[in-house]
Order: sequence, then structure tokens, then C-alpha cells
Amino acid sequence: MMALKEASIIYIGYVVPFSAIIPLFIALAKYTKLPLELRVLTWYIAFSLCSSIIVSAMASNGVNNMPVIHAYTLCEFLLISLFYYRVYINPVAKKMIVWAAILYTVFFMADILFIESIYDFNNYNKTIESIIVILLSIFYFILSLDDSTTQTKSNTSISLAVSGILVYFSSSVLLFVVLNIDPQFINTQIIIWDIHASFLLLMFILFSTGLWKYR
Repeated sequence: MMALKEASIIYIGYVVPFSAIIPLFIALAKYTKLPLELRVLTWYIAFSLCSSIIVSAMASNGVNNMPVIHAYTLCEFLLISLFYYRVYINPVAKKMIVWAAILYTVFFMADILFIESIYDFNNYNKTIESIIVILLSIFYFILSLDDSTTQTKSNTSISLAVSGILVYFSSSVLLFVVLNIDPQFINTQIIIWDIHASFLLLMFILFSTGLWKYR
């Protein structure tokens, strides 16, 4: 069991998060040619990588990194909201994104002040974030099919990026399950976290593909 746990720690804590280097390298090589929405995506990838370095360094030194993860969740949501704000053309959708960002920020502050400890895993605000991002991603594809010229900016690069975001945040809902599984089923917890990490890796692969295809 220890071998499985140690391998999982390396995979989840180092291999997958640092794979963000690949799409970041591609994005930076094309940065001056990228539209603003893909530049925002680049900021998100860079932010994710920097946060992973900080979180991994804290964990390696036995420091509780949950406060950083809490802060990361809020910043992550705001960056993804900005990405979708740039992707959506529909003015009603843009207003909904602004209100979603405001309301989520209020909820986030209430959560860390009154509900969840900043030193424990952010189960609630991470799940709410995932649900909102999933809805934004689904609506993107719905509006793109309806009328791509007036509803959303639709091209291969953006569609691949949205697909990656949808896949990863859909898997994030599993985090609710992880923290509610009896400790005696530790192998199940490890498998779930590994699956979640694999979806993060898939997101970075889709980002890389989309950025590579941008001309």
C-alpha cells in the first residue's frame, strides 16, 4: 500500500502539475500572435504552474499548504471567468459571468470565514467553482452550435481549451466523494485522486493541442 501511495504522491504532486510547462511553452512561443482570450488562458496556465511549485515546496517541508490552495481556487475561478468573458460575445452571457464572479467571491469569503477552515481542504468552494465552470463550458458549446457569429468566439483552439476545462472540472466534483469515504477504503481514495489528476493532465494536453493548432 505504501508503494501505491508514494507513487500516487509523485504522480499527483509533481508529474501532473508540472506538465503545465508544455502548454505554457507553446503559448509563450506564440504569445504575441494570440488573441486576448488565449492570452488569459496562458496566464491561467502560468498561474497554475507557479502555484504547483509553491504548494509542492510547502508540502515537502511539512507546511500546511491549504491556505494557498484556498487562494488558488478563487484566483483560478476569476481567471477562468475572464477567459469565458472574452470568449462569449452575447452581452447577456457576459453580464451573467460578471455576476457569477461577484457572487462566487462573496460566497468564497463567507465560506473561509464562517464555514470551512482555511487550513482544511476547501470542499465547498471548490465544488461550487466546478459547477459554475461546467455550466459555462456547456453553454459555450450550446451557443456555438446556435450561432457562432453572435454568441461566442468559436474556433478549434478555443473549443479544445473549453473541452479541457469541462473535462477537468467535471472530474473535480469527485472531490466531494473523496472526503466522505471511510478511511478504511484508502485505496479507493488514492484511485479517485489519481483519476482526478489524470483529467488535469488531459486538460493540459488539450490546451497544448489547441495552442499548437492556433495560427
